[in-house]
Amino acid sequence: MDFTTKHLKNLMEEVYLEPPFREHVAHALEHPLNWRMERIETRWFIEACQRVATVNPLLLELAKLDFNLVQSIHKRELGKLSRWWTDLGLAQWLPFFRDRLTENYFWTVGWAFEPQFWSFSEMQTKNMEADITFLMGEIKNQVVLSFIQLIKL
Repeated sequence: MDFTTKHLKNLMEEVYLEPPFREHVAHALEHPLNWRMERIETRWFIEACQRVATVNPLLLELAKLDFNLVQSIHKRELGKLSRWWTDLGLAQWLPFFRDRLTENYFWTVGWAFEPQFWSFSEMQTKNMEADITFLMGEIKNQVVLSFIQLIKL
C-alpha cells in the first residue's frame, strides 16, 4: 500500500497527467477502493466518465440506466422495509427505540447492492434494526440508571 501511494503521489507532483487521469489518481489517493461503497463509487465513476470526450456515449447511457434502475429497486425495497417497521410497532411499545431503518438498509446495501441479493438485504436490515436498536436503547437505559444511582449516593 505504501509503495503504491508513494508512486501515485510522485506521479501527481512530478509528471504531467492529463486531467481525466489526474482526477482518477487523486480520487484513488483519497481512500483505498476497499474502503468505499460500490454504489457511491459507481456514481462517481459515471460522473467522471461524462467529462471524458473519448467515452462511448452508448455505454455511458447504459451505465446510467442501470444505476437508476438499481436505485429504483432499492427505493422499493426500503419502502417495503419501512412498512414492515411501522406495522411492527416497536417504536410505540418501547419509547427508547431509535428509528435507524434507513441507515441499517444503507449499510446492508453497501455489502450487497445487486438486486438478486434482496432477501439478504431484507433479512440483514431487519436483524440489524431490531438487534442494534434494541441493544442501543438498553445500553442507554443502563447508563441512565447507573448515573441516577451515582447521583443518589
